[in-house]
Amino acid sequence: MDLVTPSIGLIFWQTIIFILLFLILKKFVWKYILEYVEKREYNIRKSLEFVEKAKQEVNIIKENNNLLLKEAMLKKEKILKEALYIKKKIEFEAKENAKIESENIINKTMEKIKNDKKEALEILKKELIQLSIIASEKLLKKELSIKNTQENFLNKIIDDLK
Repeated sequence: MDLVTPSIGLIFWQTIIFILLFLILKKFVWKYILEYVEKREYNIRKSLEFVEKAKQEVNIIKENNNLLLKEAMLKKEKILKEALYIKKKIEFEAKENAKIESENIINKTMEKIKNDKKEALEILKKELIQLSIIASEKLLKKELSIKNTQENFLNKIIDDLK
């Protein structure tokens, strides 16, 4: 029961020891403890300010990154549109050039065909003329030979009649 209800002497001495310890701590240690607590509080406050500034800087950097990303996407889209336009332009020009070239080839071929046709007709005309001359010559020879034969025959008859 002594532990639950301490004696007055024990309470007295514990109170005196506590007050002496408190005065000694207050005189020699309390100042250093308060300085350390204040320094600690100051460091925590500075750290919190630093963290807050860092958060703001991170947010600013994120915003800048988002802006840069948007700009990059816009540039990418612009470059893709330009590339698509250039591609279509090149395809169109290639088709036009191919069309023009094919028309030129067709025109040259048609012209060559016309020239070849003219040459063939000229050759055919010359051959027809030569064939006509040869046929006429043969006909004339035959006619002359028939005339000569008839003339000879008539001369013979006349000679016989004489």
